Amino acid sequence: MGGAFNPSGDKKIENVSRKFYDSLHYLNMLQKNKPKKYIYILEYPAGDSVSRKMIRNKLKKFLPFEIQKNRNKLIESVEVLSIEEWNNDLNYRQYPWRRISELR
Repeated sequence: MGGAFNPSGDKKIENVSRKFYDSLHYLNMLQKNKPKKYIYILEYPAGDSVSRKMIRNKLKKFLPFEIQKNRNKLIESVEVLSIEEWNNDLNYRQYPWRRISELR
């Protein structure tokens, strides 16, 4: 077994950040030059707003915020949200998320 799920572990954060870079290459190839926000929806029973903020800050270290200071912006912002925060946001709630357990 792989052990307990640890959303703030460096390996997990690094894996999540790789998804941004994969998407960035794809969007650049399609010449999609809109501002990019990276939103990580984390549904974690032991999570709260403080732990999501800590994960967001760790995630920022793996994303290209530092190298873009004097260049074109590769990323505008990063957010870590729960499903409830996503569904209650004025902009995001038009694309609602549900837990798998709610679909059964």
